[in-house]
Amino acid sequence: MPTPQETAYPTLKTQISKETLKRVYAPNADEIAFVKKHSRTLQNRACMLTLLKCAQRLGYFVFLSGIPRSIPEYNLPIVCKTAHIYVVKTIMKLWMINWN
Repeated sequence: MPTPQETAYPTLKTQISKETLKRVYAPNADEIAFVKKHSRTLQNRACMLTLLKCAQRLGYFVFLSGIPRSIPEYNLPIVCKTAHIYVVKTIMKLWMINWN
């Protein structure tokens, strides 16, 4: 019997391997440029990129609360490459507080 992730209505796995994160959820240059063009703050960029990658994977949009933390934790440093590490940590703390 197929798992829910393999059906016509796929869902996100709660545990995602590092290889899957790199293969499926890593943004390319065009996606990063799109996110930078259409959002202003680093937190909005991280949210937008996370939603974009999950929608590409699933074929539909989900609420941020339904996305495993490993996906935004993986993408935030990519979006915030030019930001100071303190800013990145602050965003992660704020985002994770609002996550639950």
